[in-house]
Amino acid sequence: MRRRQHHHLGPRPPGPDRLCQLLASEDGGAYLVRHCAAPYTEAAVPALTLFAFVAWRQQDLISARLALRQALITDPDYELATGIHLATIDREDPRELLAVARQARAERLAGL
Repeated sequence: MRRRQHHHLGPRPPGPDRLCQLLASEDGGAYLVRHCAAPYTEAAVPALTLFAFVAWRQQDLISARLALRQALITDPDYELATGIHLATIDREDPRELLAVARQARAERLAGL
C-alpha cells in the first residue's frame, strides 16, 4: 500500500533510520541535492554533516569534504561540521570521533 502524499506539503521526509540508510547509499547525494536547496537550506546543514560523516566512515573523503564545504558555507558556525572537517584534514579515524561522541552522550545522560 502506498503512503498518501499531501501535494501542497510534498512527500513526507524519511524517518531517522531510513535517512541513515539513504545517506549511506549511492542515492544519498541525489537525495541531498533535491532536499537541501531553498527553502530547506537551514535544515540542510545537519543532513549534509551527517552525510559527510557517513562518507568519511566509508573512506569517501571527496564526498565528505564536498558536503562539509556546503554545510559550512550555509552555516559557518555549525560546530559539528567544523569538527568533522578538521578531523578529515588531520586524517583522524572517524571511529575515534564516534567514540568521543558516544562517551559525551553517556555522560550527559548520566547527569540527567
